[in-house]
Amino acid sequence: RDPGLRPQIWVYDVNQQDEIRRAYIMAGPYQPRLSEYPKSGPEKYLRRFQSSWFDSFPSWLEYSPIKDAAFCLPCYLFNTPFAHPKYNAYTVNGFNVWRNVKDGKICAFLNHVGKDPNSTHKKDEKSCEDLMRQSQHLPQVFNRYSSQEIENNKLRLKTTVEAIRYLAFQGCSFRGHDESKKSLNRGNFLQLLKAFASNNEKIAEVILDKAPKYASYISPNIQKEILHVFSMKVKKAIREEIRDAKFYLIVDESRDESKKEHMAVVLRFVDKDGFVREPFFGLVHVSNTSVVTLKDGIHSLLSHNNLNIQNIRGQGYDGASNMRGEWNGLQALILKDCQYAYYIHCLAHRLQLALVAISHEIVPIHHFFTKLTSVVNIVGASCKCNEELKRAQAADIEYMISIDELESRRGLNQIGTLQRPRDTRWSSHFRSVSNLIKMFSATCSVLLNIIEDDTNAFQRGDVDAAYEAMTSFEQGRARRQEDNFIVAEHYRVNFFYTVIDCQLQELSSRFNEHAVQLLILSSARDPRECRESFRIGDVCQLADKFYPADFTDVDKMNLKIQLEHYEYNVVQHPEFKSLSTISELSQWLVSTRKATIVPLVYRIIVLVLTLSVSTATTKRSFSATRIVKTRLRSKMEDEFLTD
Repeated sequence: RDPGLRPQIWVYDVNQQDEIRRAYIMAGPYQPRLSEYPKSGPEKYLRRFQSSWFDSFPSWLEYSPIKDAAFCLPCYLFNTPFAHPKYNAYTVNGFNVWRNVKDGKICAFLNHVGKDPNSTHKKDEKSCEDLMRQSQHLPQVFNRYSSQEIENNKLRLKTTVEAIRYLAFQGCSFRGHDESKKSLNRGNFLQLLKAFASNNEKIAEVILDKAPKYASYISPNIQKEILHVFSMKVKKAIREEIRDAKFYLIVDESRDESKKEHMAVVLRFVDKDGFVREPFFGLVHVSNTSVVTLKDGIHSLLSHNNLNIQNIRGQGYDGASNMRGEWNGLQALILKDCQYAYYIHCLAHRLQLALVAISHEIVPIHHFFTKLTSVVNIVGASCKCNEELKRAQAADIEYMISIDELESRRGLNQIGTLQRPRDTRWSSHFRSVSNLIKMFSATCSVLLNIIEDDTNAFQRGDVDAAYEAMTSFEQGRARRQEDNFIVAEHYRVNFFYTVIDCQLQELSSRFNEHAVQLLILSSARDPRECRESFRIGDVCQLADKFYPADFTDVDKMNLKIQLEHYEYNVVQHPEFKSLSTISELSQWLVSTRKATIVPLVYRIIVLVLTLSVSTATTKRSFSATRIVKTRLRSKMEDEFLTD
């Protein structure tokens, strides 16, 4: 028990420390009362320990005959290896400057105790008291509750979890406008709990009004915490599924009902079974849509979830200029951090945005679609105008059939409506123009009716301008006047050639030679291409030029050998003929365990599969956002919306 010989408390196993502390406290401070204590100190100031000091400080003072030094029991019991060196005097080294132990304010022992109630010594004494007070320990506190109360709490929490799981999956609101007990509709969450209670007597006995106030588990904060746990578990499952695999980054941004900009992030990867996965990974609120802000949001999301940015093997956006620009866009910033994050244009838009961009640059075409949009907006502005348009169409169709200009057969001559051209809808401009041509006469009739109707005087000017734009034609030249230009040449040079030149420039900026070559070489992995001609050189070039970080020099040598084996043992396999996509090929290689025979070939297949040609998944996430965050729920917090 000598304080000078005992090991420090932190040396013991952490699970045994409290038990050892209790043993020391029960034994009390080590206070040997000797007939004579040894003298120590300078020759001029020789002093010795006094046994009377035990009476002055009975609760903590200890003496070590081996070291001839004083120690403090509470400070020893709760000392840590990170404590300040000045506190080691009474715990590790011992105190033996006896001439500083005096009566009065400058006594070393009194200074150790301290006047401040929050001094280290007094905190350690309080810790000793708390340790010996068994009634305050957590096991004792939990034991106060009966097993029945514990079961009731579990049932309440389980019911709450199931209600939140159901509402979150269905995209329903949680809270109601009036959740008071007198309300007829207390919101989806509380009403769902009532529905559970009406079908289960055990639940009815423990939830809502039957639950204690301290354990009802229905507060909004608890709802958000449980939903956040769901969200973190989903992200954790995605992280575990990705592991160290390479992934493709799909990003898009949109504005929600509360006019906040959000960035949706989707990760595309190939799982261990060879299936392509595109899980939604997060919705990040951004203050603006500048490329620096978007990049910081992506980096923050990936680093927070322990995903290495160096594992990105591609990036895809909707083609908007602020996210696509080669030099100052988001793809350029991410390429600086990961040179293998190749940009692939979203083919779901079918180059729509590229064509729309050049349509705004050519003035006559821009004027044409501006007038077209104005006509569509006027005619489709009200139900009355739509009904008039349908009646006018029916009359035109009936007349055309009567003069044998139209065939009469089932499914033909359907009555339609004018369509507004939209930038993100492929072929919407073409359909809009085609519909206007088919309904030209009916549309003119509707515009004339609006002009002649006295009740529409406030919009007569806009309607008259639209009618004038539809029915006016350029005046022909005067007779016997020399031709300055040929009409066909005028439209060919000033319109057609200009459009083609702008299209080529826009497409060149969106599809650089590097990305096009990547897609061409990637097609060598397609099973249909392999059956026609298996190009080993293209596959080796793909690995060497585009994925040097994923294949060492030794891997590149072995890849050629495995490709030769792949050509004779995989491509010639009878089941290989039934495969039509690279995704099916990947799944088949894993299921037949051929992926372990040619692992390098399978690796290049996975890298090709990781590349995406569509960003539709992010659009679906925004569709879900519009379902969840509506005009009535526009004040929803960003974290709650993301979960």
